[in-house]
Amino acid sequence: MKRYLTRREFLKIGGLTLLATGLGGALLKEWLQRAALVGAPALAHNANDVLVVVQLSGGNDGLNTVIPYTQGWYYDARPNIAIQQKDVLPLTSEVGLHPNMQDLQHLYQAGQVAIVQGVGYPNPILSHFQSMAVWHTADPALRQHTGWLGRYLDLTATPTADPLRAINLGTLAPLAFAAQKASVPSLIRPNTYRLAAEQSAWWNPALAAAARTLYAQDADPGSTDPLAYVRKQGQQLYGGMQEMEGFSGKIKPSSGYPQTALGAQLQVVAELMGAGVPTRVFYTQMGGFDDHAAEESHHGATLGAFSASVGAFLRDVQQRRLADRVTLLAFSEFGRRIKENGSGGTDHGEAGPVFLIGPRVKGGLYGEAPTPRHTHNGDLAYAVDFRTVYATVLEGVLHTPAKEVLGASFETLPCLV
Repeated sequence: MKRYLTRREFLKIGGLTLLATGLGGALLKEWLQRAALVGAPALAHNANDVLVVVQLSGGNDGLNTVIPYTQGWYYDARPNIAIQQKDVLPLTSEVGLHPNMQDLQHLYQAGQVAIVQGVGYPNPILSHFQSMAVWHTADPALRQHTGWLGRYLDLTATPTADPLRAINLGTLAPLAFAAQKASVPSLIRPNTYRLAAEQSAWWNPALAAAARTLYAQDADPGSTDPLAYVRKQGQQLYGGMQEMEGFSGKIKPSSGYPQTALGAQLQVVAELMGAGVPTRVFYTQMGGFDDHAAEESHHGATLGAFSASVGAFLRDVQQRRLADRVTLLAFSEFGRRIKENGSGGTDHGEAGPVFLIGPRVKGGLYGEAPTPRHTHNGDLAYAVDFRTVYATVLEGVLHTPAKEVLGASFETLPCLV
């Protein structure tokens, strides 16, 4: 019998950081409960390439994003919300983008966008929470208690591993970063990166000194003290804070980003890269894709924000001469149903497109184009396992054996140089 994670378990595993502004004692309690976890062997890694993950939360409507604008079945299924042929931004003679995605079209025309069509997983779950947990753990059966990026961090961990080699942009690290040994900082801006407790009324210099003394103590190698794990995490925490202070003075501000949450996150990524922060993985998120009603009025704005933010980021890192190091992966937890519903929206579906973006990408369409002949319970059935996408970036960007992270062998896509 398949066992699904509860929301409480998800939050416990996902809440791995005390580093974000505004997090409090409840997260500390959850963090302490992870003290018994053990580690994994280390691997060498390349320090140059950078993976930027963009999580599109809510279940993006892939058919109104990557549009089969020459197919009659698409217009038959969506008499009210289909994007008209004259408005589609063509990529090929059969497929185009939503009209608000001009930046993505330009990047595609420059050969820097690979669109992997029909991505999903076996036995799909149409719950946001459960499906996102599948993507984060890379385990459709939800047996894993660590995330796919957390396992990457564990595999590449060394005694001198940089505490900033992975960064979450936001206030709570995602389940994808859940690890046995590694700790991932969460931040909004570098100059606000500190313990949440330091902003509390009860926090004072004496407590700060005591905390640093506690974390500085090295545990006896043979000790079974459950606080040993906490001390190690605290050492990484303070090491990252100290390191970030050194980089903050080197940051050259960016400009030209849209005033969106994702734009602000990607701007910080570019600024940190420009300052020389040795981060291999950045994680960003944007929401607003759960379009059950009135999709026509707001899905386009959401896609436009995504496209404009990514476009600004790629221009920024190009100007900083860092673009050749960057590969961006954008995914959503599932797609939407083929047919529109009675509220002018679309309900939860299964397969959808995934984007790989950057100068190291071999642009084009990968996977099978959506078709009503390949469906499952009335939804678009998946043709590409999402772990194939993960294997591609693990091998091609993070230079890590994908099987060691994913627990099984998956083919890789020929979409990276």
